[in-house]
Amino acid sequence: MTPTMQMASTVERLDNQPGVGDGKLRVVYVAGSGHTGSTLLAMLLDAHPRIVSVGEVAVKPKIRRRGGDGDQQCSCGATIAGCPFWQRLFQRVREDGFEVGPGRWTNDYRSEQRWLRRLFAHDSAHRTVRQFQRWAADHLPLHSTKLRHTDRVNVSFMRAAMEIAGAQVFCDTTKQTMRVRRLLAIPELDMKVITLVRDVRGYAASAKRRGHSVRHAADTWLKDQELIEEITRKLPEDRRFLLKYEELCANVIPTLRRLYSFCGVEDFNPGDVVVSSKHHVLGNSMRLGGSIRVRLDESWRTSLTRQEQDDILAIGGQLNRAFGYG
Repeated sequence: MTPTMQMASTVERLDNQPGVGDGKLRVVYVAGSGHTGSTLLAMLLDAHPRIVSVGEVAVKPKIRRRGGDGDQQCSCGATIAGCPFWQRLFQRVREDGFEVGPGRWTNDYRSEQRWLRRLFAHDSAHRTVRQFQRWAADHLPLHSTKLRHTDRVNVSFMRAAMEIAGAQVFCDTTKQTMRVRRLLAIPELDMKVITLVRDVRGYAASAKRRGHSVRHAADTWLKDQELIEEITRKLPEDRRFLLKYEELCANVIPTLRRLYSFCGVEDFNPGDVVVSSKHHVLGNSMRLGGSIRVRLDESWRTSLTRQEQDDILAIGGQLNRAFGYG
């Protein structure tokens, strides 16, 4: 099947699927820094009968390089290679003529080669690098062909997940800014963006627990937020939603109901307990936690020294206050 025939086949099948209007798939993308609650959010939204989320849509390249992507666990407890949901999802995409599966994540814009990923598929904080990336997407034939192919695989992947779940909306919590740039440009997708943010001190404290510098974490957080703002600022108000991790955890049910309205699905009576085994989500290891009660984690207040907090706020404090953090 030629690429043109693949896309025509995909669009033709989209017209009759739930959640598709004018041949478009309804997609809600979660943009943000890592370790801000996106895996939890994926499972909370996936609990709605008209929303489907697999969390991050691909195993991370560093895991793929080790050859362990098929052995990674789905939140249901099975490996990706052995999970019936993922098997059905991969099979549906293969029926559209695309090679995909454990060990073959052709829906991921990130290269498994670190230098290529940094050059082409990593949204650098440097404007000149981003300008080069956009130029390469239009003018380097091999790179632009690969990007367009990945676009088509993503349309097929999302449609397949929606078909299997009977959903109207696909929620992608991959968070990468380069990915949301690309998806926003795909005409087959009807996109909305949730910006998920956490107090910079909470983000840095999480990095500290993993052995990283709090200054570096604050700098990463700041650059992430600036890139997300650059990408989303031109979106209409009804296509943007600012979600604070702390608000989600402290007021989970009313916050979820606001998110349902934003996603364009009917109201639903959510709970504040997540049962991981009921979902098929990739992402943070908390996805393997069994029954998880949603609670607010503000341990940064005691785990960070006063000097560390001052150092963090010296970098990200102004934007942190703009988000409403004291």
